[in-house]
Amino acid sequence: MAVSNENKAKRSEYYTFLNTGTAAAPTWVREGKFASELTAQMNPQTTTVQDVTQDTAETDITGYQPSMAVSKSVSKTDPAYEYINDIRRHRKILSDAYGQILNVDVFDKQSDGSYPAERQDVSIQIDSFGGSAPDPLSIGYTYNYRGDPVTGKATIVNGKVTFTPDGETSTAKS
Repeated sequence: MAVSNENKAKRSEYYTFLNTGTAAAPTWVREGKFASELTAQMNPQTTTVQDVTQDTAETDITGYQPSMAVSKSVSKTDPAYEYINDIRRHRKILSDAYGQILNVDVFDKQSDGSYPAERQDVSIQIDSFGGSAPDPLSIGYTYNYRGDPVTGKATIVNGKVTFTPDGETSTAKS
């Protein structure tokens, strides 16, 4: 049997960044330090119909309600944790718990050195804080996606991330 020569993408090549700055002056910090899993659940919304003439029902996808759950050990040197912990500590709700994330397909480098990316508005839901006695202190939270993403491209130079939405020139960045 022939050996497959697939070029599989590694999980470590799908980056999520959290904006710890403002929408006008974003500061993108890498999310996931001390997290064992960080997966976007698409949560498709469906409608199923079946009439008396059918033996099999038909299901349509009517939308999505994506979310990304995070559970990680607390690290006081993690700027993403500091941002999230402020939401926890002050029990922020409604627009005070809004933020932005940037998902970057680092596994799909483009010829100009950029990567396909999606900037997503989110509400940040604190799920848990603590853990069992022998384990490190942990925090669990969920990024609930708000609306549709803004697609574009990201560049990463010396650890600094710049996002340019589709249709804008590289001088107009956010």
